[in-house]
Amino acid sequence: MTDKIKLKWEINDEAYLEMNKLCMEIISFRDKYTLKECFALVQENMQNLYENSVLSWDDEAKWREMSMDSLCYICLYSTERRKLVGFMSFEETVEADLPCLYLYELQITKDMRRRGCGSWLMKQLIRIAEQRQIPYVFLTVFGKNEQALNFYHQFQFYPHPTSPQSKTFRSGRVVHPDYYILYTNIKNN
Repeated sequence: MTDKIKLKWEINDEAYLEMNKLCMEIISFRDKYTLKECFALVQENMQNLYENSVLSWDDEAKWREMSMDSLCYICLYSTERRKLVGFMSFEETVEADLPCLYLYELQITKDMRRRGCGSWLMKQLIRIAEQRQIPYVFLTVFGKNEQALNFYHQFQFYPHPTSPQSKTFRSGRVVHPDYYILYTNIKNN
C-alpha cells in the first residue's frame, strides 16, 4: 500500500481536529523518527499486556511488524507542541478469505484518552474501507484489555468464528482467551 494512488481518501470531520488542536499526518513510508515515536507509544501502552499473555513482548519482532512496507499509518499530533498523541496502522489484505483492512494498532497516549481520538481514528478507518469498497475490518485485541474490547464493540466488532473463544465451565466460571480476532462488516457501522 505504498503507492500514492492507494493512499488517497477523504478525511472526515476536520472540525474535530481543529477543535482539539490536533493535526493529522498520513505516513506511507515511515521515517525512523516517526516509527520510533509510534513504537514507544505501543511499548508504553501494550508491553505489560504482551508480557502477561502467550505472545510475550519482543522488541525486535514488534519493530519488524511495525516496519512492514504494507502498513499505512495515520498519526495525530498536538498542534501546540508537535507531540504524537495517537496513531493507527493498518493494511489492505485478506483474512479468513474476506477482503479487509486489518488494523494492527490503534494507540492513544494516556492523557488524550476519552477525548474522542480513538473514535475519530476508527471512523476514518471505516470511511477508508467504504471509499475503497472493502467490506470488512479485522483486528486483534487482548482478552484482558476490557477497555479496548468495549471500545470495539461500540463499532460493531465481534469475534470472528476463527477467533479463540471464551469458555464457560459448569461452575459458571468464564475463562477468556489471551486474544480475540474481531471483525465487522462496514455496512453495519
